[in-house]
Amino acid sequence: MPFQYCFFLVVAQANAAIATVIQFIGPFFVLAYLTLTKQEALRPIDVAASLLAFGGVFLLSTHGNIHDLRIAPLTLLFGIMSAVGAAANSLLPQAMVTRQSTISVTGWGLLISGLILTAIHPVWTSLPSSPTVYLNLSVVIVMGTIIPTLWQNHALGHISGMTVAFMDAFKPLASMIGAPSSSFTFSRK
Repeated sequence: MPFQYCFFLVVAQANAAIATVIQFIGPFFVLAYLTLTKQEALRPIDVAASLLAFGGVFLLSTHGNIHDLRIAPLTLLFGIMSAVGAAANSLLPQAMVTRQSTISVTGWGLLISGLILTAIHPVWTSLPSSPTVYLNLSVVIVMGTIIPTLWQNHALGHISGMTVAFMDAFKPLASMIGAPSSSFTFSRK
């Protein structure tokens, strides 16, 4: 839930490109967790990749000037929370998918998240009247949430959370490449 919810908050406050770049640091939170819990050794390449990723987010956020934040602090916070949520998605379900079916783990996770989000922002208070909105929403739900989460959880039953996290990093990269060039503008909301 934090992964998707915070991602869409960043999209609303800035744009999809900014959200995907900040979310791209999620695998390094996985790396930090696995290193701190001594489940995985820290390699020099991991340190270099982490420094480059965080350096990229720093440049995106400040344009290289530490005294000039180009992204609203709340937007940056939600982006980092989305990255932490992405890391959690690569670690938390792993033990469950070895004992339960992938569909059950995914279904329960999405149902619980949906109920919590419905309590935060009830959808029935402002239902749109356009069929296009329902079509777009269905595409986001099915192709952007259910299918990727199901595939990711299935992968967690076969490979490590670290590998899944790095493979998941290609999703934001693909979104960034597919985003129109106008989405690279910065917002000062």
